[in-house]
Amino acid sequence: MKIFVKNMACESCKFFVKEALEELDIATVKVELGEIDTKEDVSNEDKKKLNSIIKKAGLELLERKSGALIEKIRKVMIDYVYKSDEKPNIKFSVLLSEKLDHDYGYLANFFSEVEATCN
Repeated sequence: MKIFVKNMACESCKFFVKEALEELDIATVKVELGEIDTKEDVSNEDKKKLNSIIKKAGLELLERKSGALIEKIRKVMIDYVYKSDEKPNIKFSVLLSEKLDHDYGYLANFFSEVEATCN
């Protein structure tokens, strides 16, 4: 099962989420920035418990697909800016479109609309 997490931006966030999952005995396949892959489905009760724990670190589980897409966009941005040892040879708009399989105009407008309504 794939679970999306809002505001995961660094290795410390991943570590905190991994510890919360272990505390709740939720078996995982992997924990990446913005998403968790679990071995089995996670009950709504366990999701609520997990959400309660990770909120202490400013993180939050995402229930809507729109929130998941926003986090995927953020993850690509973080990787583009902070994870490359040298300046990427590709424009961000092209990279984002390729990684998320959407037109850049759609992604940019979507991100602007959602973020403008959330703040």
